[in-house]
Amino acid sequence: VWSQLNVQAKGLFAFDKEAVLWAGNRYYKQHNINMTDFYYWDTSGVGGGVENVTVGPGKLSVAVLQDDGDQGFYDATGKHHPEPVKAFNLDVRYSGIGLWSTANLEVGVNYNYANEKADQKVVADDGVMLTSILTQWWDSGFNETVIQYGTSSYGSIMVNYKSAGGNWFDRSGDQNDATGARIINNGTASFGENFEFGHQILLGYANDVEVYDAHFNPQGKGNGVTTSIVVRPMYKWDERMKTILELGYTSTVFDMDNSSDDIKEGNTKVTLAQAWSAGSSFWARPEIRIYTSYITDTEDENAFGKDEDSEFSVGIHTEAWW
Repeated sequence: VWSQLNVQAKGLFAFDKEAVLWAGNRYYKQHNINMTDFYYWDTSGVGGGVENVTVGPGKLSVAVLQDDGDQGFYDATGKHHPEPVKAFNLDVRYSGIGLWSTANLEVGVNYNYANEKADQKVVADDGVMLTSILTQWWDSGFNETVIQYGTSSYGSIMVNYKSAGGNWFDRSGDQNDATGARIINNGTASFGENFEFGHQILLGYANDVEVYDAHFNPQGKGNGVTTSIVVRPMYKWDERMKTILELGYTSTVFDMDNSSDDIKEGNTKVTLAQAWSAGSSFWARPEIRIYTSYITDTEDENAFGKDEDSEFSVGIHTEAWW
């Protein structure tokens, strides 16, 4: 299976030689936080559009991408009865809005809609997601602030951190009344020649969200709050070797309409790693890490087995980009 297979043509339009016409399957303008592998705005898929059209001080990009889903159900025995839904995502973005010499703004809107087949009733409402990204650069790093707002299934992902990348739309219809928003701040900074620091802070809130258990059984509706804080200080011994500490905390709490008891989930993580990379930068790759991690289940969800609320692990892995 090809992850990407598309054609991009530049220079076709006389009014703007930098504009690009494209069609196919591609990773489309993904925005993510590398440290947590969190894709908060990702509408990748099969589609087409035009991008980087000069409009005023910035660049306009418009695309339509396929976003098919399933509005089937699970019966009492746990058997799934699928019902495919043909759906699309209209993605409009305006980027490169210069605010001052070291900062710019990108804004966008996604409209997710479905086409009903003959004799089919689509149960999920259309959804809208609004996104703005303010990025500030300085000599020692950068800082990025993201604000997102969503309706319908886009509203639910604002607190659904495990599947909240902006590329998932619940077709069950359970999220039709949901609305939500989140703010994310992340970035890196250097302190002298040897210390570098990365962070992510996420705060999300949503109303009228359908909550599922680990087996995707609906538990009722509620209002949710998600908090995630991750920091990663790093000490560079030389151009190749560094020591990395990572501290993480995540919590999601749903105030349920049908119960006086909240539904909670959360964890903490402490990781210490010795790393070797192709350069001393925070972003230098490839990188090999020998690490040890201690993870706790703060809400006793049996994430590590019955009556187990923590896990200790040791390992080695590599990270590379190409």
